Amino acid sequence: MRARRALLLGAAVAAVVGLALLVQLWFDGPVPREQTFAGFYTSDSDIRVTNLTINGGHIEVGYSVDVLVIPGGSATGIRCGMVDTSGRLDFFEASRTSAEAGNWTTLRFSANYDLPELTLGMRCSPNRSGQLTVIFRDAELHATPVSIAATP
Repeated sequence: MRARRALLLGAAVAAVVGLALLVQLWFDGPVPREQTFAGFYTSDSDIRVTNLTINGGHIEVGYSVDVLVIPGGSATGIRCGMVDTSGRLDFFEASRTSAEAGNWTTLRFSANYDLPELTLGMRCSPNRSGQLTVIFRDAELHATPVSIAATP
């Protein structure tokens, strides 16, 4: 009898804890995905944040990420942008955004391109060579086909 009560009590406690976690997730939302990069970087170093392979066509491509830059020396910020990881295309210069040290910053870019099949990458580099820690939260590249209206 005691064993059955203990089992029922354990099941009740587990149900309450599970319900509490579900309620917290409901109100707080999902836990953000974070990546941390730390070390010595030169100003032309590539921090490889994420990649996305696309099929090609007329596509809206872009990225969004929350960034926290923690300087450890002369580097006080980062520049981020999209690249063609194969190096064939080099026209994503307009995708460059930047974040300074000390606060969470949301970086965002989006534009339409006619692209071949390729792998896009989000790459970041420090504004100066030096020791640096960068935390990326919810980094995401996106690609959405865009229909082109027929012209008469």
